[in-house]
Amino acid sequence: MMVFLCLQVVLYSCNKNEEKNHVIETGSVVDKNGRVYKTVKIGDDWWMAENLQVTVYNDSTPLTRVEPTAPADVWAGMSLGAYSFTNDSVYGLLYNIAAVTDARGLAPEGWHIASDADWKNLEEAIGMAND
Repeated sequence: MMVFLCLQVVLYSCNKNEEKNHVIETGSVVDKNGRVYKTVKIGDDWWMAENLQVTVYNDSTPLTRVEPTAPADVWAGMSLGAYSFTNDSVYGLLYNIAAVTDARGLAPEGWHIASDADWKNLEEAIGMAND
């Protein structure tokens, strides 16, 4: 299963005495704009290791760009899919809920927005308690 991750995940072990041999599988995926992202396999799932920066839906329809200096009510009032940014080279782009839930999709082909079940699988894979 391939999972789209909006935020970059950083993993580390707090227990230095516990040694495990983990094979880290990495790869890449390309978005509709042609940008290549690093991917990593965690447990049985593949996750994007970089933040998404696509500016079009998968059918090539452009999203609306909202300047970061726009008043908050502009962003909150958008009913069409839109994106903004703070520092896109660090954080990727910020998408409104209309863009994320649009049937045309933002995630690269074969990928999807992570569900609650996906997050629980990730937590389990890195050793967190799954409550």
